Order: sequence, then C-alpha cells, then structure tokens
Amino acid sequence: MRAGPFFGGVVIVALGLLLLFLGTQMLTIDVPKTETKTLFDRSTFTVGDSVYRSADLTANLTVSCSGDVRIPSGNESGDIDFYVMDKANFQKWKTGDRSAVSLVQRLRVEKIDASFTTPRADTYYFVFDNSYSTLFKKEVSFSASYQYIVIHHETVEDRTFNSYGYPLIVVGAIFVIYGLVRKAEPRWA
Repeated sequence: MRAGPFFGGVVIVALGLLLLFLGTQMLTIDVPKTETKTLFDRSTFTVGDSVYRSADLTANLTVSCSGDVRIPSGNESGDIDFYVMDKANFQKWKTGDRSAVSLVQRLRVEKIDASFTTPRADTYYFVFDNSYSTLFKKEVSFSASYQYIVIHHETVEDRTFNSYGYPLIVVGAIFVIYGLVRKAEPRWA
C-alpha cells in the first residue's frame, strides 16, 4: 500500500462527500410579476355631448382601454372622440381651454383601442366627447384595466457545489484504489 496516494484519495473523497451533502445553499431572489386589475368592466353608457369617467391611479401603471361605439337607435356603429387626461388638463379642457394636453387622443373612432403609462400619481379622466355630433347620441361599451409589477421574494436552492462533489469522489476513489493496489517500494539507504 502506498500511503501518499491512499490518504490523499481519502481526503479528496471526504471533500467530495462534504460538497455533496453540505453544498446546497438557500438563496432568496426577487422575481418581478405583472399583475392586472380592472378599472372599468365593460360598462355601457350613452353619450349625448360628453361623458367622462375618472380613476385615481399611481405612477408607472400601464393602462389599456378598449371599447365599441354604436348609435343606439339604429344599432349601427358610430364614432366618438376619446381622450385621457390628468386632473389639471381635464379642468382646462372642461373650461374650453385648447392648451389642454391629452395622454391619449383618438378622434372619430368607432373602436377604442389605446394604452398609456401613468407618469405620476393623479386622478385620470377618460373622456368620451360627442360634441361635434350632438344630433346622434352614441352608446359606448368601455372597459379599462391596468398592469403593474410586483416583486415577490422566492427561495431557491443553489446546488452548484453539489455538482463538484461527484467528480471529487470519483477522483478520490481512484487515488484510494491506486494507493491500496500498488505496493510500496522499499527504501534502502
């Protein structure tokens, strides 16, 4: 038996076993998940001159709007102007000030399909304007939802060190077997 390779192999096997059984680490990682909430769920209303809906929203929300416009008497499609404004610009628009800025502006649309991101926390107004065509009232079927990102903490196992344990056990076993099989050479002075 050769003592050097044998005991070296035993140490390598022991190190491999330690990595195999004790090498698992528990890590906490942050996982972003997108969640969706409904603002308006397929509400239907009639627009004579103009109608608005409001919602208090926080910053950095992605809001998606969809809807259909119809003429109620003939059940045919109609058109409408659709705007989304923050509170300050809505007050300007309401008083007739043309300097009002819209986050979304869709003119003469039959189908509403728009999305925007809220720049800050505010009250946002969804305006349905039919003032250009008050002769025909319009029926609007409207829905809106918003998405936001939530960070969830998840615990995961990291088994990187475990994968190093198997090869070390094999290499250590080879050294142990070599140390056992080979006879020691006598040392003569």
